[in-house]
Amino acid sequence: VYPNPTTEKINITTSKANFNYKLTALQGNNLLEGNSISNTITIDVSTLPKGLYLLNIIQNGKNVIKKIIIE
Repeated sequence: VYPNPTTEKINITTSKANFNYKLTALQGNNLLEGNSISNTITIDVSTLPKGLYLLNIIQNGKNVIKKIIIE
């Protein structure tokens, strides 16, 4: 996941294709979610306020959670 911190976009790259993602605020509300049929996707976060967020990447039944900082 890069760049982090970011101001406009987040790039997610996984080792294999097909994954789902959810971006949530620390309070738990979902802000963005979607999926990718490739192993890379770019998400526009330019409309979100500055702060700390959690990015949940779900692939093959496994969850990976990354902290994302939007400046």
